[in-house]
Amino acid sequence: MTVIQHGRDSFEDTIDKAFGYQIQTDDEFCTRLWSSLTNIEWLSGEKIVSYSFREAGGLIAGIREDGSYIDWYCSGPAASVDDHIAETLKQHGWRWQHVKTDGPVVTVDDFEALVQKEGVMSALRGIGAIQIKTC
Repeated sequence: MTVIQHGRDSFEDTIDKAFGYQIQTDDEFCTRLWSSLTNIEWLSGEKIVSYSFREAGGLIAGIREDGSYIDWYCSGPAASVDDHIAETLKQHGWRWQHVKTDGPVVTVDDFEALVQKEGVMSALRGIGAIQIKTC
């Protein structure tokens, strides 16, 4: 996924100010935050930010000042925005949308079948994203 950097500093400042204590003390909250960041675009005016699995985990570890991205990597379902997180960020001027893809979204099983039939490079042409149910 391409990560758009424009506005990232202000978004991360908002995350730290709004949720810093919860991030430092509540593992369950961190899992919900990781899920709310991955494969999601957060928008505020002209600002837009998006996080890969690794980057979302790194943000959480950085605010906690403990561990690394791997502690939170795939800790919850990707692209699942928590209502409390969405509402709080909305109050700070941020709204969310799912990451847009250029082509169709296929399941892992469908992709594997395409690879067997057509080879890896042919299977990758025209696919916008591969949907993974669990990490």
